[in-house]
Amino acid sequence: MTGKKSLQLLMPNPENIHWIRQRNWQILQSAGNLTRHSEPKRIIESCAKQWLTKGRRNEYLLRGESLIIAEKFYKSSGDCLSFDARKYIISSIEHRDKTESLDKDKQHRHIYATVIAIITILSTFSLSTSFLNTIMEAKISKISGSLYFV
Repeated sequence: MTGKKSLQLLMPNPENIHWIRQRNWQILQSAGNLTRHSEPKRIIESCAKQWLTKGRRNEYLLRGESLIIAEKFYKSSGDCLSFDARKYIISSIEHRDKTESLDKDKQHRHIYATVIAIITILSTFSLSTSFLNTIMEAKISKISGSLYFV
């Protein structure tokens, strides 16, 4: 009986099997998350270290798709990154926003210059058309005036 009793102690209670499976599933999910997160974390940490050694120059900041991935990782798992890596991502985001703002300002200036050029051309055309109309009217009145005197 002691052998059978010790075997029963090792077997989980059927009522608890659901909780055991759920706990194992959570452990497996955590392991998967660690594996998935270890690669972006490693890359971000490495890039941040390079950025620091290069004097925090803008050329070494994240851009494009890399920045989008790092930003998502930062939002979901930023607490697992070092202070320098978090600062690196934040600096990359700020640089992107500043660059986009400058690009928008440049576009606005270009649109403004184009509108001014069009207005200038139209007003010049309008003035020249008005001037030509005045000359034509003068010639017509001169011709019509000479017709009366003939």
